[in-house]
Amino acid sequence: MFVSLRKGLVLALLLGGCGATVYPAGTTSSYGGSQYAESPAAYDNPFYSELQPYGRWVDHPQYGRIFLPADDFRPYTNGHWEYGDNGFTWISEAPHGWATEHYGRWVDYDGRYAWIPGNDWSPAWVSFYEADQGLGWAPLGPGDRVLDNNYRFVPYERFTARDLPRWYVSAGATVSWRDRGRRVNRVEPQWFSQRNIELDRRQVNLRRLDRNDNRNDPRYNAEWQRRANEAQRRREEELNNQRASEEQQRRALEEQRRQEQLQAEQRARADEMRRVEDERARIAEQERLRADEERRRVDEMRRAEQERLKAVEMERARREHDVAEQQRLQREADQRARAEQQRQLEEAQRMRDAQERQREQQQRIAEELQRQREAARGQTDPRAAAERRDAQAERRDTQQTRRQEAADRRRDEKQRRDQARARRGGWGKNPEIDARDRERDARDRERDQADREADKRDREREARDRDREQRYR
Repeated sequence: MFVSLRKGLVLALLLGGCGATVYPAGTTSSYGGSQYAESPAAYDNPFYSELQPYGRWVDHPQYGRIFLPADDFRPYTNGHWEYGDNGFTWISEAPHGWATEHYGRWVDYDGRYAWIPGNDWSPAWVSFYEADQGLGWAPLGPGDRVLDNNYRFVPYERFTARDLPRWYVSAGATVSWRDRGRRVNRVEPQWFSQRNIELDRRQVNLRRLDRNDNRNDPRYNAEWQRRANEAQRRREEELNNQRASEEQQRRALEEQRRQEQLQAEQRARADEMRRVEDERARIAEQERLRADEERRRVDEMRRAEQERLKAVEMERARREHDVAEQQRLQREADQRARAEQQRQLEEAQRMRDAQERQREQQQRIAEELQRQREAARGQTDPRAAAERRDAQAERRDTQQTRRQEAADRRRDEKQRRDQARARRGGWGKNPEIDARDRERDARDRERDQADREADKRDREREARDRDREQRYR
């Protein structure tokens, strides 16, 4: 911030004969390179003759004649700060400090500090740096840029010390402080009051600091007055521009804060919504896990029940199979026993039939022999012959009845075998029983054939007997 117009006018009047425009320490100007050139060509620049004993003047391709102080001079190093009406003013110990450290700017020239003359006076043309531990400053170059960030730092409580150089911090601390600080245009007194540091306010003699005393030359006064008016106009424009810029920055900051607050609220709402969604997702995941666990438990119970039922069913089926197998074996044993019994009965019946046929055969032979003997003797008794024929017919009828009964038994037995085979599922289910059934069927066929032959023989005998009876009659 510039000093007020009234204070600037007072300083201009105080330094009117010196031809200088006054700026507070740390402020910037809109000067370009050409405005660091020497005074109008009609007049000799008083800096040349005053500074000649303390260095040399050289020509610069951009800034014209510049001054190189002797002994590798570093500006704003040998001196101290005093606090007065113009704020903080640099009190230089260098013999040429009244000019080089209150006018113009500095530039690097072959690795050394070189001074560019200027027309505007300031308590110090420096850039300040505010850090937590202390304050720093560095000379300004053209365009008010800091020359290679070469700051000097001291603690706050030593900023106005008369023996200031002994309190400069080391190069490493300088880098550390600068990295954690910020660049400012000027030093604020409240920075010290906030740290309980009392400032000694003094009246700074501006005439003592400025040796450019061409006050009695009306040519310099008119030119410097014109320049002072021009500088004041520029200061007013810069002040207005700065106020407009500050207002614009304030509005921009307010808008930025509003946007940041809005964004923060939006982020908070988004975070809350995300938290709610995450909570819902977590609850849904827990519900899903519980449902999966319940489903697994139900599935395990169902599988266990199915396995139990399957085991019960298998045990029941095994038991039924065992019972059925036992029943089958029992039936087969019963069938074998009945078959064996039937076979024995049939064998006995065959033996009886054979014996009966043998007796009949013997009786027929005996009767035939008897007929032949009677016929030979001519002594055939018709009555006896009739009785014999009746007895023979009765025997044949009895034998035929027995054969018919045996055939009926065989037919019934075959029907039972067919029914048992149908229950087993037909031929091929039990080869052993099938073989016995086939053997019985074959024997039954043989018996039927024998019965048919016996019936045929009986019919032939009846026919012969009828023929004999007719002949006898």
